[in-house]
Amino acid sequence: MAKKVIRLNKRNIDELEPDSFKRVVYWDDQLKGFGVRVEKTGRKSFIVRYRPGAGGRAAPQREIVLGQYGTLSADQGKLAAKKILAEVTARTGADPAVERRKARRAETVNQLFEYYLDVYAPSVGLRASTIEGAEVAFRLYVKQHIGSMKVADVAPSDLRRLHAAVLVEVREKLVQRKLKRARKLKKAEKLGAEEQRDIEASVPKNAGRYQANRVLAVVSKAMSLALENGWRTDNPASAVKSLPEDKRERYLSDDEIRRFLVACDAYEDQLVANAFRLLLFTGARLREVLEATWDQFDLEAGVWTKPSSHTKQKKTHRLELEGVSLEVLKDMRAKSPFLRHLFPGASLTAPRRDLKRPWEWIKKYAKLEGVRIHDLRHTLASVMISTGTPLAVIGKALGHTQPATTARYAHIAEKAQREATKAASEKFVALVSQPQAEVVPLNSER
Repeated sequence: MAKKVIRLNKRNIDELEPDSFKRVVYWDDQLKGFGVRVEKTGRKSFIVRYRPGAGGRAAPQREIVLGQYGTLSADQGKLAAKKILAEVTARTGADPAVERRKARRAETVNQLFEYYLDVYAPSVGLRASTIEGAEVAFRLYVKQHIGSMKVADVAPSDLRRLHAAVLVEVREKLVQRKLKRARKLKKAEKLGAEEQRDIEASVPKNAGRYQANRVLAVVSKAMSLALENGWRTDNPASAVKSLPEDKRERYLSDDEIRRFLVACDAYEDQLVANAFRLLLFTGARLREVLEATWDQFDLEAGVWTKPSSHTKQKKTHRLELEGVSLEVLKDMRAKSPFLRHLFPGASLTAPRRDLKRPWEWIKKYAKLEGVRIHDLRHTLASVMISTGTPLAVIGKALGHTQPATTARYAHIAEKAQREATKAASEKFVALVSQPQAEVVPLNSER
């Protein structure tokens, strides 16, 4: 494949769009070895590539991540690359990449996360949603609380404080959001003390546990990398207990499904509305739908083949399409026969990143309380169960590779079976209680 060569300046870098399947490197047309790497998430990092020693094809190729675009400007990135390339040229046998690895024992948590996000995550092909979650955890919590600490100095007590801080901050954000909404409804700048206490008390006691545990999990992974690279001798996160979480099991009722579909019909952007319809009708995950391309579909055969790079289980998933889901897709294709992505972003060359704002509108219009986008997937499973679909078939439709994953819906199946048995029993009783028709003997005489 030919190298992508451009002038690496602010205007050109700002215009670079991510590829939904792989990271892409663009090389500078002036400084050989200097490039910018664009991840599937849209994250852009400056890199420099060289061959140590005397160079030549026999020497191994090295790559150094200089820093993230935004933190470094194009000029700063190019200057950093020039210094490294000059060092390789000036000192015989110089290998800055190896020297940097040796010096990393004294790195801070901020630098550890830079390595995690810029080097490790792309090299092992972590899902875009996983990388995004790690970036959010770092930006909102890790950087503020332990970012400046030396990796080797982080103790379990530091992570316990971080864990507790996330819990407090998430709860406080929820309270402030509820207070703001209440003030808006009352058209008042302040609320009474009693009203404020009631709102604070309305925030669930377990609020924030999920986020706190996710942040701890991200830090644990980063510390595992530090352990693997010899930057410390243990993982301090292993001594910190996660908070208990209530397993979410939210399914839309028949009336909520009706209101949801009415909201989809009312939404101004019907292409976005189709994304929500497909999430419900197919049970696919959000990233699978948003990153889908038309070459994954055989609309004549009614088949959606999701590539392994798009699925959570990292395996190709073949989904049979029928009924309304197939109708929606055929209608979409007829209206946009030349697009690559089903749901393109503003540039039309990359997929839409999220559905956050449209989802808030849909929820408000349909009056859906406590519903996440992922609950549409659970709702499909519950509807399939109510129609008598076996768990094994449901697991295949949802792309589960382990029966235990689908078994979470077993209690719904049991409830459906009880209701069906009850309905049958009631019918039997009703038949028995009906008055018997009078039996008129047939006259045998002719």
